[in-house]
Order: sequence, then C-alpha cells, then structure tokens
Amino acid sequence: MRKIKVTLYERESETRRYKRINPQKDYPPTTIFVLRYRSTWETLKVTNVDDAGVARLQRELDLFRGWRPTARPKSESKNRPVMLDAAMDSYLAEIQVSKKPKTYGAYRVSLREAATSHGPRSFSAPPTRWPARFIRGCSHYVNNS
Repeated sequence: MRKIKVTLYERESETRRYKRINPQKDYPPTTIFVLRYRSTWETLKVTNVDDAGVARLQRELDLFRGWRPTARPKSESKNRPVMLDAAMDSYLAEIQVSKKPKTYGAYRVSLREAATSHGPRSFSAPPTRWPARFIRGCSHYVNNS
C-alpha cells in the first residue's frame, strides 16, 4: 500500500494563502492550521504547533489504515440554469447596499443596456464577477453621458 503524504500548513488570515509550517517556530494562538493530503484541505481546530503535528500524524495513520475523506454533495442551485435578467437582479440587489446611489444607478443602466443588446439568455451557473468587469469596460459611456 502506498503511503499518502500529509503536510501541515498555516492559512494567513488576510490573504488566505497557505504557508508550510516550520515546527521550530512559535505561532500565535490565532493561527489557523490546515492539513493537506492529495487534493484535500482540512482545517484543524487546534491552537498550537504541537497539537497540529499530532493531528497530522493521526490523519496520516488514518489514511494508512484505509480511511478516505467523503466528498461533500454539491448543491443543486449551482447546476440550475439562471436567466440573465434574474442574474442581473440578484447582482444589483447584492451591490445596492455597498455602492453609492449614483454608482448603483450607473451599474443598473449599464446592465439594462447589456440585457437589451444580448436578449434573453440563460446560464448554466450564475455569473459571479462578470457584471463588474462589463461595467468597468463600459464606464466611458456612463461618464460621458
């Protein structure tokens, strides 16, 4: 049986990047420790390097004995097609609280123009960041009108 390598990382809170742990270094108690084995990342609920090292060895032993992580079921809402109008409405509702009224109005006008030029469409997954990219590209139209 092939041994699966388990590596211990720390997750930086402001960038969410991962750095390998140095066992000789002291880490603050707010450090988030993460295990990585194969393509799985597992967050640990420990507060120091020693406990994280013990958890790493325990997980390595579990994997050697045949334990395998179970995959989380994917939600069905991500697989359901979304119409362009519904996606734009949800995006506008999401940004309405964080943007100033004039900025929100410019986004709304730009998205309305995009919808009329493209017609009704559906997407297999809701768009996440494309409206902001689209509006940044069309900002010269909004500023000049």
